[in-house]
Amino acid sequence: MAVALLSTPVQVLAVRPAGGSGLLWAAPLKAGGEFQLRWTHTITRSPVSETYTVEPDRRIRLVRMVFNQFGANLPESPAPGTTWQVGPEGITVTGYTERYERLNLGVGPYDHRLIVGSRELDLVANVGADRLIRISVERQPRIRIYLLEVFQWRSSPSPF
Repeated sequence: MAVALLSTPVQVLAVRPAGGSGLLWAAPLKAGGEFQLRWTHTITRSPVSETYTVEPDRRIRLVRMVFNQFGANLPESPAPGTTWQVGPEGITVTGYTERYERLNLGVGPYDHRLIVGSRELDLVANVGADRLIRISVERQPRIRIYLLEVFQWRSSPSPF
């Protein structure tokens, strides 16, 4: 029974190198679940937060972006269907409808974090600056996720 449970696939948010198949990190995430990318803009050095949701068909949809300065790779004006609000956090953009099979990202040299619930991956420290990654929703055997977590835990520096 334990073997059957461990070999059962679970849905995860997976991080892989853009040009490879190796699994760098994964966290369980069901349909309707959200994750965030928080990063520091390379040019303006200002914080950007993006919140995504997982659709039932395992596609990814951006639901909210918050930034406080305009810059490269940030919206300059409202796209059709989006709503912009200016508040204490900065500019909040909602209303995105595009859905993606995967996100292809460049990890900049400054703070880039992927957050799923209480789990957080420091992309700069764990993947490397100026690296390309892809984020997708996959089904993976539960044992693979456990082994990946143990390997990451054993490889991380001790806080003591």
